[in-house]
Amino acid sequence: DGHASGAIELNGSIAVDLANAPAADDAGATANPYNNAITGGETNWHSIDVASALKAINIDLKWQDPSDSLRLVIYTADGKVLGPYYDDSDGSTDARINLNIANPSGVAAGEWYLKVTDTALAGNDQYYLKTY
Repeated sequence: DGHASGAIELNGSIAVDLANAPAADDAGATANPYNNAITGGETNWHSIDVASALKAINIDLKWQDPSDSLRLVIYTADGKVLGPYYDDSDGSTDARINLNIANPSGVAAGEWYLKVTDTALAGNDQYYLKTY
């Protein structure tokens, strides 16, 4: 289906580790960690401010309904486009896209944009998007 599965993908000098992203620690999470809603065919945009000293950033998108299909595209502060990524892009089909983006020289500092699209034709879903 045209997207990476379980390998290191190079986008310029940025390495995206699709298989070995650390699992997010959900211990102590609130009763409903899904704090965003999306409808089939809809796109939501999120932004994050990445500090200049970071060598890596983890981006973790998880949705509530495993039968749904979300897509993630990442726009870095230096103009690179990473993705699109799908449920199985991180090596697991588990209603989650968990990526570790690393660059030994440091990842691009500044405003990053994260584009989440529900590729289903209909229906609603809830999701969370964490970065660390």
